Amino acid sequence: VIDSTFSVDDSVKEKTKKNIESFIKKNPNKKTPKEALFNSALCENIHGIFFDEGKRQIKLYEDKFEVCDVLLPSEKTFIHVKYNYGASALSHLFNQGYISASAYAKFKEKYASKVNGHITDNAQHIPDTPNGHCIRYLIINDRKENRLSFFSKMVLEDKITTLEAMGYTVKLSWVKGVYK
Repeated sequence: VIDSTFSVDDSVKEKTKKNIESFIKKNPNKKTPKEALFNSALCENIHGIFFDEGKRQIKLYEDKFEVCDVLLPSEKTFIHVKYNYGASALSHLFNQGYISASAYAKFKEKYASKVNGHITDNAQHIPDTPNGHCIRYLIINDRKENRLSFFSKMVLEDKITTLEAMGYTVKLSWVKGVYK
């Protein structure tokens, strides 16, 4: 599951830092959307589709939820990103990936239709049925060690088992040097 081959280009990290500085100068009293700024820079760099915004959430059976942060349809990859604030943030990350993937597996055509409604290029549309898709978790980590707490390990293990049983692959990568 740990994918040490995946790396985020340094240009993404530098652009994120510059965008954070710019945001803070223009909006000194607002909370800085660090994760969204990183996701935007990452999306641009890897030619993904930016889904990390409220207006791109999809609605199934009266409830809205986030599909992923960055979608790579040609690679069949849903990328979910979170800063390592601790066990609760990482549990939320792992559950986001699980909920979205589970909804795709259970409500295939309806899910695909809702996601594809946010994608203007028909060639980038996701198929009606998940097949060989990957759920990639990116953890932005400025701590010395790339390490999950016991609680987070248990939550992740549970989600991996379930997602793999549904036919997904799961990958986790650490990203350092984004905010500092």
